[in-house]
Amino acid sequence: MSSNPSTQKATILIVDDEPYNVDYLEQNLSDLGYRTREAFGGREALDSVAEEPPDLILLDVMMPDIDGITVCRMLKGDPTTQLIPIVIMTALDGKEDRIRGIEAGADDFLTKPVDDRELHARITSALRMKRAVDEAVDELESAAQQLEEIGPRQEEVVMLAIELRPAGSTTETSPAQASDFLLGRYRRAVIGILERFGGQVVDSPEAHVLAVMPVTGGSADPSGALDAALAIQAEAKALNRGNEIQPFDAAISVNLGEATLSPRRVEREGSVYWTMSASGVVRDQTVLVLGETEAGDILASALVIDRVHGGYHTERVDNSGPSVEAVQPLRVLERSDDAGKETPTDTGNMQTRLLATILVSDLVGSTDMAARLGDRAWSEKLDGHYSLVRSTFERFGGEEIATTGDGFLALFDRPAEAIRAGFTMCKWSEAAGLPVRVGIHTGEVERTADDVKGIAVHLAARVSAEAQGGEVLVTSTTKDAVAGSQLRFADKGAHTLKGLENPWHLHLAIPDDAG
Repeated sequence: MSSNPSTQKATILIVDDEPYNVDYLEQNLSDLGYRTREAFGGREALDSVAEEPPDLILLDVMMPDIDGITVCRMLKGDPTTQLIPIVIMTALDGKEDRIRGIEAGADDFLTKPVDDRELHARITSALRMKRAVDEAVDELESAAQQLEEIGPRQEEVVMLAIELRPAGSTTETSPAQASDFLLGRYRRAVIGILERFGGQVVDSPEAHVLAVMPVTGGSADPSGALDAALAIQAEAKALNRGNEIQPFDAAISVNLGEATLSPRRVEREGSVYWTMSASGVVRDQTVLVLGETEAGDILASALVIDRVHGGYHTERVDNSGPSVEAVQPLRVLERSDDAGKETPTDTGNMQTRLLATILVSDLVGSTDMAARLGDRAWSEKLDGHYSLVRSTFERFGGEEIATTGDGFLALFDRPAEAIRAGFTMCKWSEAAGLPVRVGIHTGEVERTADDVKGIAVHLAARVSAEAQGGEVLVTSTTKDAVAGSQLRFADKGAHTLKGLENPWHLHLAIPDDAG
């Protein structure tokens, strides 16, 4: 027989209490290019496997100490050895042994006396299967390791919660199994639509499906989520037209905020796979709002609607409960005629409206400090402050819009990053002897090529004026927008801000290193 190069490294353990059988198998397997080890009893076989696991085991049934079926059951019951292929050798009339071997987890069988061609075929097949399993295990372990290294992360997400509810009464003659089957069909359609729009299902219990949508350009875009929600509603209606047994309608809630995304290991029906889970206030709010959403409706939070800039027709929600009021949702009806149209490239004097987080900073006591230091020293100190602030904006994704004397106006896509930028500015400015105060608000602004304006900008400036040196003050709008981000706040109560009619609730953002 010729040697097979692909099997050069495979080691086969031969277990038989008859030395002649062992010698015969060793000779044949060596000719085929395999390495062999031998064991002359069940206990010796277990010791050999424990010392160095082989690639495959040829195992005789009848042995004086521990029989082969028991050895097989022990090895297949141990997670460290259960993937080693075991080929049990039985006598011609060993039907009962084969049944017991199958129950013990044997991978294949050989009939004694062993035929050379059958020996080669059985071993080649078993080793091929083992290589495929080993490669799959290696890939899973690699993926698991990568997911563990990534670990939990905080990210702004658009979250959808979808619940399928019976529409009308079930046909009297239809069994519950038929209704369950149809519900499964609708759920598969929902998940298919979410995947088509780039969504990732993070939870799918019996009650609802929860998904997050992808982030593009560092900022979550709710348009894809709203389009997916509308597509799900349309698909449910289409399925209902051909379903006289039990139709279903979809209730959908859409929300925006920071969530903690974590890798999650799932075991289901004997299979193991990795997916992502999401936690935080945004998840809780989305599920609570879903509970108050009527079947066939889509409720989207005010933050979601602000972010899509009027691209959808909406209407106000009446008689809503406290969990709905917390996110101030609107009922989404359809896309508007302007949705999806490209923005003109000539933006010289064109104004666009967008939802942004506005940061306004100001140095405390700068006039007295400038007089005390003198023009040259003050100019040098101010240049260092400017460099620090600009590097902070770059680090946290802020866009500098203007300098106002010794202060800054900047826009951020993500409110949590604006707050963290404020922490960094306060910390390092204080170390340089230049205490800074920061005010932050999230709202809609009018943007031109080189400026921003609107009540939101004015509000952020007024919030900054209320802060003390080293403080980052935010409005309740910004605080709600980062729910679930693990940022901490202290309630500073309602403030009447200059130039604004109604008082605003302000909160002091507390850095992680604060006591």
